Amino acid sequence: MDRITQLHSRLQVTITLALAALVVWGVVSYARGGVGRGYQAGLAIAQLLILAEGALGLILLVAGGAPGRLALHIVYGAVAALILPGVYLANRGRQGRWEALIYAAACLLLVGVAIRAYETG
Repeated sequence: MDRITQLHSRLQVTITLALAALVVWGVVSYARGGVGRGYQAGLAIAQLLILAEGALGLILLVAGGAPGRLALHIVYGAVAALILPGVYLANRGRQGRWEALIYAAACLLLVGVAIRAYETG
């Protein structure tokens, strides 16, 4: 179980760094005129990493490991899993300049959520 705990912790760092990169990339995409296919792929990868982090967290929870503030930790995980799909649905799949900025803002919010989730664990 220690390996899963370690993987869960390290994946959080990876997610935070990936989201920070997506914030910068989103601002650059805004300046360049819109969301490109590469940025969309980056968002999809970030979402998959977030879902993998949640799956690892569920495995740890079922195995008996619980973070310091369990309820808050679960809320942060659920919010993190729903933000990018929610933004995609709100944007209705559009790929213009403003959508790039909205994705960048969502990723910045997710950086904050990831940091807070780490602090509650």
